Amino acid sequence: MEYNFGEKVEQLLIDKGKTKKSLYDYLKMTANGLDAMIKNNSISAVRLGQIANYFEVPVHYFYGDIQASSKKIANESSLEREEILKISDDIGQLRNFFEEEIRVKNQQIAGLQRTVDVLVGKSKGVSKKSRIAPREVSNHPSTNLMKKEINPALA
Repeated sequence: MEYNFGEKVEQLLIDKGKTKKSLYDYLKMTANGLDAMIKNNSISAVRLGQIANYFEVPVHYFYGDIQASSKKIANESSLEREEILKISDDIGQLRNFFEEEIRVKNQQIAGLQRTVDVLVGKSKGVSKKSRIAPREVSNHPSTNLMKKEINPALA
């Protein structure tokens, strides 16, 4: 079985929008060296793996039908772009949601802090004289009733 690596590499260069020079540079080879390997179909497994990594395709791409493999890669790339766009949109929506939640929580915290300040008398304009004194409830009928129920000796 003859493998035509040259056609597949050329097709990948077109499909991925890359140049031969960038491939040579990636492989740290001369143009003549790589061209000779491709022409003679004498690519080592290590080099084939490097080429597959460069094009971001599986190694088995080089062993199948070139047209079917190209279509499959193009379809996968299109699906990946759609998935990336969908995920990006979802992240944007989540970010907006959580930013709004944080804003609401910060407002709630500020309101609670004002309430605490008023209750402990730290609020601006609240003096010790103007604070509400705690009410005496020990003489209230319900308090007396509770005392009788809990401990009849207190009543």
